[in-house]
Amino acid sequence: MPQPAHPPAPPFIPAQRRPGDPLRRRQCDAAPERPGDRRKDGAAWTPVTAPAPPAGARSLLAQANACLDDARDASRATERYVFAHLAALRAATAVVLARSWRRRARRSGSVWLQLTEVAPELREWAAHFTAGSLRRAAAEAGSPGITPGEAELCLRHATEFVAVVDRGLSGAAR
Repeated sequence: MPQPAHPPAPPFIPAQRRPGDPLRRRQCDAAPERPGDRRKDGAAWTPVTAPAPPAGARSLLAQANACLDDARDASRATERYVFAHLAALRAATAVVLARSWRRRARRSGSVWLQLTEVAPELREWAAHFTAGSLRRAAAEAGSPGITPGEAELCLRHATEFVAVVDRGLSGAAR
């Protein structure tokens, strides 16, 4: 039996472009129409800036930075751990306030639980600091079970978390 001279052509997929096909514009290529667009007669789309976070959120973030300073200045590991964890707690509270200030209903539960509800992208941070909440409470009660290495690690994590929150509240991460 004779073999065909050319192998069979692959099946055509409608979404596939062939060489020489004209480029088709899709709806998703254009910037979406949004209320508040400043587009006039084909002008380029200019995004509308997000509203500033409530003043209380910025105040909580300033308190978080002050707690970080206290943690850096602390001489004992337990104090360093407590201040670092409190800095993260204040930063989380700032996010919850900034993301839910228009809602009337008050949420119940810990700040870390509320954080996962209003900012799911921060759930890993919430889980991390939730795990350290009992250790912080024990340290505040005077338990000497915090090592200098644990305190330093908590300070590093809290510093990173506060920076993430600060970028998010200032709009740089949006």
